[in-house]
Amino acid sequence: SKMLCLANGERIKMPPTLTMMFEVQDLKVASPATVSRCGMVYLEPLHLGWEPIIDTWSSQFDEQEKEAPVAGKEGAPSKEKVAAVGAGAGAKKEYGKEYAKFIAPIVKYLKDFVKAFLNTTPTMREKCKEKIPTVDINLVRSCLNLFTAMIDPQTLDLKKVENPETLTLLLFLFSFIWSFGANIHESSRKEFNQFVRYKMTSVYTDFPETGEVYDYFVDTKLSLIHI
Repeated sequence: SKMLCLANGERIKMPPTLTMMFEVQDLKVASPATVSRCGMVYLEPLHLGWEPIIDTWSSQFDEQEKEAPVAGKEGAPSKEKVAAVGAGAGAKKEYGKEYAKFIAPIVKYLKDFVKAFLNTTPTMREKCKEKIPTVDINLVRSCLNLFTAMIDPQTLDLKKVENPETLTLLLFLFSFIWSFGANIHESSRKEFNQFVRYKMTSVYTDFPETGEVYDYFVDTKLSLIHI
């Protein structure tokens, strides 16, 4: 019926063009009337896990690689059409098929890093004190959001980068540090610093040994990391 019933008894009829979505922690105080009138999608974090978040995120690059039209062939859109679509509000980002081969190893590294962070005994979760309590999915989502923002094709053209594999790896390391490590209390940063440096030895050996991992940023023009 799309009728919004407020606590003071007021009832507001919502127009067909309006849709409201609420994300709640649980359904402990949801009445039968609320459940019957709203579409409920409830997945417990314990059963869902964090890997589907990564798989869903990476699928957008695989799909664009498969669907990417070949230049010069029938059905391939013109540059003017692509530009017009890309400029539209809420338009789907066109990463291009070259992104898929750079993203594939990043997905592997991210899963490996997250498993080591959450599943080692004792876990880094237990060792590192947080300023604000978080859940595993939240940390993974934050890492993906940060990484996605930095590889946005409107600001970073991987085709013009001399070492795109190295650059995407450095951007991933930066994203992991400032998502999983951003909320860690100062007293636990030493533990996190040692953990990241240990994990990096298997994927990137040129990371500077001085200072902490928090001290560095990525130079996208040179594909280097600086303090």
